Parts: sequence; C-alpha cells; structure tokens
Amino acid sequence: MGRTSRNGVRMPEARITEEMLEEMRSKVGLKLRIEHSIFNEEATRMAILKFADGIGDPNPLWRDPEYAKTTSYGTLVAPPSWVFSVFAGVQFGWRGLGGFHKATEVEFYRPVRLGDKITPECIFTGFEGPKPSKFAERMVVDWYENRYYNQRGELVARARWSVVRVERAKAREKGKYHNLQLPHPWTDEELRKIEEECYPRR
Repeated sequence: MGRTSRNGVRMPEARITEEMLEEMRSKVGLKLRIEHSIFNEEATRMAILKFADGIGDPNPLWRDPEYAKTTSYGTLVAPPSWVFSVFAGVQFGWRGLGGFHKATEVEFYRPVRLGDKITPECIFTGFEGPKPSKFAERMVVDWYENRYYNQRGELVARARWSVVRVERAKAREKGKYHNLQLPHPWTDEELRKIEEECYPRR
C-alpha cells in the first residue's frame, strides 16, 4: 500500500514490525554495495578546484599550485570534506519507511593530495529503536560508517552518519508540518531586500 505523490510516483507505506526489526538486526555489520553511488575517484586539479568553488573556500592550498609547493605538503591538496564528492551515502533497507538525514561525524586522518585515488566503503553498523517521535509517533535511527582509503591503502577519513526512519502514514496523520508551503511564496519586496543585502549598492 502507498500514497501517490504529485508527480505520480507511488510511495510505499509500511509499518515498523518486529519482522522488519529482526531483518535489519541480521544485516548489522554488512558492507554495502555502493559502486552505483560513487561520483568521483581521483583528486585531479579540476576536481579539487570545482569542489572548493562549490563550497566557497578560497584557501590557496586547494587552488594555487605555486603556493602549495611552498607548504609542508609540497603540492595541491583537497579540502578535507572533498571525500564526500567521492561518496556521501546510500539508501539501504527499511522497505516502505520514510527517511531523512540526522547527523554526520567525520574524522580526518591524512590529507588527500593531488593525484590521490580514493576508494570508499560503507558499513551498516546498527540502529536504535523504535523510540517515541513527535513527528511520526515512532521512529528508528540507523547508523552507517564510511571509510575512505587512498591508493596506498591508508585510511584518509572516517564518517559516521545516521538516518531517521519513520512510518509515512503516521507522519502524515500527525501533520506536524502540514501548514508549510514549499517553495516559499516570495514577495517582490522580500526578493528586493535579499538582493540589496547580497549586492549592496556602492
């Protein structure tokens, strides 16, 4: 059973059952197949530059080869969070439940230097719950660990992240956010103020 969205896609709606919980318990520790979710592999100059542009980071260590040569690294390096351009996350399990990102904790161990090739892996490390939820009555929080290795097999970074899983039907019934209108209906006056703040006249 499911509910049809505006674009005609029918979203499945399941309940959190003991059978579902037992199925997911059996998968704890599983190394997931993520090949279809890898976006990048090699820290080329342009891959580093485009990522730095995307996050608005002007650090010359990511951008200026001549400057980078004068540092202890001796070459361009990528911003630490560049590893997420290689792999960020993947959908897994909990058939028929809705889900949204909860948190990410990252530890960085080694720099990613120009020319490094990064290989990621993702492990389903477990879950908490069911626990009470104001949003959907009950929820489950599941946890994952991403590991990023360079071409020498050295661990570059480790990310631990979590996803909240809820019953779509219960969330809709509670309607905590049913009064939200998205996208926000901007008025001409609001847009004018935003433009003035972003691009002040000199």
